[in-house]
Parts: sequence; C-alpha cells; structure tokens
Amino acid sequence: MSLLTTLKEGGSLAIDTIGNKPIDEDIDFLPDIPALTVAYLVVGSGGGGGSGVGGGGGGGGVTDATDLARDVSTNYVVAVGAGGARGLTNGGGGKGNESRFDTFYGGSGGGTGSQNGVATSNHTGSGGGGGGGTNYPAQTNRGPVGSPLKGAGYRGGAGHNHHSAGGGGGASEEGGSASNYNAGEGGEGESNSITGSAVVYGSGGGGGTTTTTASDAGVAGTNAGNGRHKNNSDWSGYSGQVNKGGGGGGSAGSLAPSFSYGGGGLGGSGFVALKYPKEYTLTVGNGLTSSTSTSGDYKITQFTAGTDNVSWSV
Repeated sequence: MSLLTTLKEGGSLAIDTIGNKPIDEDIDFLPDIPALTVAYLVVGSGGGGGSGVGGGGGGGGVTDATDLARDVSTNYVVAVGAGGARGLTNGGGGKGNESRFDTFYGGSGGGTGSQNGVATSNHTGSGGGGGGGTNYPAQTNRGPVGSPLKGAGYRGGAGHNHHSAGGGGGASEEGGSASNYNAGEGGEGESNSITGSAVVYGSGGGGGTTTTTASDAGVAGTNAGNGRHKNNSDWSGYSGQVNKGGGGGGSAGSLAPSFSYGGGGLGGSGFVALKYPKEYTLTVGNGLTSSTSTSGDYKITQFTAGTDNVSWSV
C-alpha cells in the first residue's frame, strides 16, 4: 500500500512504505554533497626583457591556498594576465599584467632597464622586480613582500656599468646582479602541484651581455627566458614560457658609438587553476579559455587566457 493511500484511509503518519516499497528494502538516496571548498593557484605574467644589454624581466607573483569556502550560484571573476611587452630599439621591457581569482591576485612581473633607459614607475610591477640594464641599478620597486593578495616576489639584480645587465627577480628568490661581463641570473620561481605535477611559476629572466661568449649571458630561473650574448644570428633575449609567469630575457648589445642591439624576450603569460569537489559543475564565461579534468574526487579547471566570470552549481 502506498503512503498516499494510507493517509486517505485515515491511517497514522507512521511511514512504513515509500511508494510501493517497504522502507526496509534497499532504496537509492541522493549521495552526500561535500561542501564547496576550493584550492586555487593564481600566477601573474612576467615582465618583458630589456633591449640593448637589457635586464631580465621580473617573474609574476604567485598566490595559492586550499580549503577556501565558496558559494554556488555566485559569480567570481577570473583573469589571466598577458605577458609583458619586450623591449625594442634599446628600450626597457614592459611590466607584466596581474592575474586574478575573486579577490586573490598574482602580481605583475616588473619591466626592465636597458643601456638607454632605467625602468620607471610605468615598468613597476606588483610581482618580482625587473633586472637593471647596463649603466643602471636594479628596479627595486615592487609589491610588499609576503602580501597575501598579490604574492609579490623579490627584487631584480643590478646591471654592471657598460658591460652586462641584471637578472629579474623571481617569486622565491632575488635576481642576480651583473659582475663585469657576466650578466645576472634570474631568480627562481615557486613550485606548485595543483595540476597534478610539480611546475615552477614566476621565475625571473636572465640579463643580457655585451660579449660574444655564451656563458656570459644570464641564465633564467625555471620556465623564464635566458639572456643573450652577441652571436652571429640573433641578439634577442629568450621569451618566458606561456602560462608559467616567467620574465623575458634581456638582449645582447654593443655600446656607444655603434649602439647595436637585439630585442628583449616576451614575458610569459599568467595562469589560474581551481580545484574543487567533482560533484560540482563550474560554468565558465565565454571570455575565458579553459579546460577541466577529473582527478580522484576532484575536478581541476585550468585557465590560460582571458577575463570573465565563473560560477558553481550542483
């Protein structure tokens, strides 16, 4: 007898059937839905390398956390910063761009100095500092170290007068200063495994040199761009890897009166990743480029470009 028939016939409210099944039989109930807690990684983009014995770009700031409570049916902003512009025609590299999830930011990597220009306030990022070009000291302006919002990195290294440039600061290490003809190395970034494997984000780019010796060029931190020496084919700095937030490398160059130079390397673009219980669905706005995978009890959504809102539903 169904519950509805029992009630119509004046039966008690003691429920001993559901539908036509006695309650002691196996019945499929909805599974328990875990709370919506999110792990996130936000990486700002790297600064561009300088042109003309240019400094290495600063690495993007890195912020991450786990067990962040969030609500369903609520819009949250996600933004992925584009990489900083490379220095051209003997000019400094541009600062990177901030990335974002909700109110949590990855700071922008600092731009760089060159032999004809020091990085100004327009080149100052909120992540790692850019390296100084030859003739100029390092860019030391940067976001506050230890900021919980923008993951500010470390300052860049100083350039050496007339000979070589400094490396960009990374998320976990200062950029190296130039020593005579030896350009400064880029500071190392920060390792994170939210995607399932360890990846280093936010390293600084290496500085450029005036010599033809490859070992004089500044070596970048992991996934950032190396600096350049004067070889026969290309004097331009190497670019930071896409979606790793590394700084671009500084170019090689010749000083006055010839003023020959290559272009700096591009800063690596930023990155955002969100990890959350697999029972939830994340709706992503059309302005974002993303992909989602499932690993065990969690989904992982990775964002590689764009800006828009996201929201969760059950």
